Amino acid sequence: MALIGTIRKNFWFVLIVLGLALAAFILMDMQGSANRGGAAMNMGEIAGQKLDYRDFSKAETALYSGNPDVFSRRKSLWDFFVEKAIVEEQASDLGLAVTKAELMDLQFGNRLSPVISNNYRNGQTGQVDRTTLLQHKKMIEGNDDLPKQFESFWIEQEKQIQKTELQNKIGNIVSKAIYTPKFLVEETGAASNSSLSMSYVKIPFDAIDTEIEVTDADITAYMKENSTKYTSKEETRVIQYAVVDVYPSASDSAYWKKNVMEAGQTLKNATADSDSIVAFNNGGVWSSVYFSNSDLPNGLKGQLNAVSIGDLYGPYEEQGAYFMAKVLDKKVMPDSAEARHILRNITSPGDYAAADAYIDSLRTELDRGAKFSQLAKDNSEDTGSGAKGGDLGTFQQGRMVPAFNEAVFNGRVGGLYKVKTQFGVHLIKVDDLIYNNRDNKYKIAYVRTPIIPTEKTQNKLNDKINDLISQNRDMAAMSSAASTNGYNFQTSGPLKANDYSVGVLGSDNSSRDIVKWAYEYDTQIGEVSPTVYSYSDKVNYFDNKYVIVSLKSIQKPGLFSAESMRGTLESTVANIKKAESIVGSLGTDLSAAAAKYGSEVGTADNVSMGASFIAGIGSENKVIAKAFATNVNETSAIIGTSGVFLLSPTNKTEGTVTNLPQMRKLKTTSSRSQAELKVIQALKKNVEIADNRATFF
Repeated sequence: MALIGTIRKNFWFVLIVLGLALAAFILMDMQGSANRGGAAMNMGEIAGQKLDYRDFSKAETALYSGNPDVFSRRKSLWDFFVEKAIVEEQASDLGLAVTKAELMDLQFGNRLSPVISNNYRNGQTGQVDRTTLLQHKKMIEGNDDLPKQFESFWIEQEKQIQKTELQNKIGNIVSKAIYTPKFLVEETGAASNSSLSMSYVKIPFDAIDTEIEVTDADITAYMKENSTKYTSKEETRVIQYAVVDVYPSASDSAYWKKNVMEAGQTLKNATADSDSIVAFNNGGVWSSVYFSNSDLPNGLKGQLNAVSIGDLYGPYEEQGAYFMAKVLDKKVMPDSAEARHILRNITSPGDYAAADAYIDSLRTELDRGAKFSQLAKDNSEDTGSGAKGGDLGTFQQGRMVPAFNEAVFNGRVGGLYKVKTQFGVHLIKVDDLIYNNRDNKYKIAYVRTPIIPTEKTQNKLNDKINDLISQNRDMAAMSSAASTNGYNFQTSGPLKANDYSVGVLGSDNSSRDIVKWAYEYDTQIGEVSPTVYSYSDKVNYFDNKYVIVSLKSIQKPGLFSAESMRGTLESTVANIKKAESIVGSLGTDLSAAAAKYGSEVGTADNVSMGASFIAGIGSENKVIAKAFATNVNETSAIIGTSGVFLLSPTNKTEGTVTNLPQMRKLKTTSSRSQAELKVIQALKKNVEIADNRATFF
């Protein structure tokens, strides 16, 4: 606490220092402003094409203003600009373009671009909202004074449409050139139709009782065998970090308990039977549904029978919060119901009057002897139930919107009820009310207060971590000090300069700040960051963890170092070494191997070569391949992903191709469907990309 206390006592001095620093920053900014532009705004270069940060920022604002996930949207937009540059270069070389007529057809015609289909998809129907699209077309063609945000969006959308269409054309050129020769059809067709049955013994890695030491050389050898997974074109950095969780103290718990009891009294004094009774407290909840005892929250089960209507129960603790519950009503209610309805839709509040009158006319027809089911078929605008005579089947309380639910479950069998909901006006006929029992059901309201650390508790722990960091500026000293306090460090995987997710910490602004610090030019290996990184609870918005960070290693482009990957690969490599120590001595007797390692002899029948999962074995592609490569009644051993397998095929059925043209068509279609994606992936690997994103965010 010494450093924090000194700062607080001399805060006037801190203000002077901050003022001088700000002034210096402004002077530097003024001096450098004349030189800004060009290089200063260069966010990257793809295939010789520069990407200006201002263009990137403008596109982000236009396309993603409603997306709160800033990290994923920036990555998605970067990928778009990379692919756009690559596609435009290839299209220019091939003489491909998107004409104005094509662009109009892709935006408004019968061949809509996937970009338009996605942006104008109706969330309820799943279909393209042609009405809105047509309105926007009229706005654009009519030279209306378009809203600036819409104009910017449309410009960026057109870029995406053109890029997507050019990429599709390039993919089609490659796709049309794909041909599947006869021998390949015969081989793959025969293999896919082959099957076998086998006996096997599975020896899980943890059943192999052997002491294994995993050396750096072992890890490096494993990575070399799987070099595509463990090689990076970019520099990576590995950090060590300790997570200190922030928990509420006993005094915090007492504070929130008092808080919820006060809110409970406000709830008790409220008289309106609606959601207004909990408007006094942000944690309040009210429902029109009557709950059986078994459906109540755990803290209320078996507790409300003795509580009078209007009285409170609580406080009680559940799921990290205190609750006070008020019994609004209790009575015997149906558990489920059967009903029919006729719906007249509305698209605006002004439509209610016409829909209401229409329903009244149908009710008159019923009074004259018309059948409800026939009226529903002829007049209901609920396409799902209308064709079935309005039948909604059997449904429980709460499955329908509140007004509908109230009418049915408080109604009587045979009753007719007119109800207005957000969907329109309904005429409901209750066919049956079903009771599982005659026990009371409860309508409740409750207030909730989460039991979280108060600001005082958060500040106290933050000060403690700050002091720990100020007194231990390198990892050697911090390791001992952190251990004394019960803080354990863990190692991240290799982090790239533009990463925004760190190990168990996930994606967060603080995670991004950690990566940025790790990549600062003066950050040294073994150095502890001077910053306490805080992470917030996404629901209750308090600091729920503080993180201490140190830079562990710097990995230049190429194969990852054994040190950086030990935490990730050590157990995998240890399992492989354990398996290798026994695989050569298993012999050919399955029963003996099973007895030695406490396993059993299992069987697998009709296993196809393309099987992705086998009961008792799991997802083991190597095991399947080994089985097909082993002769019937012979025995082979193989190291899989979950253990060592000793197997012996008992029967094999060789596959044949009965319809060569159809098989060739399927194979060709499958290959062609992947062409566009595979082409862009291949082009990316062969293009020089200078990535300066980390300079900007």
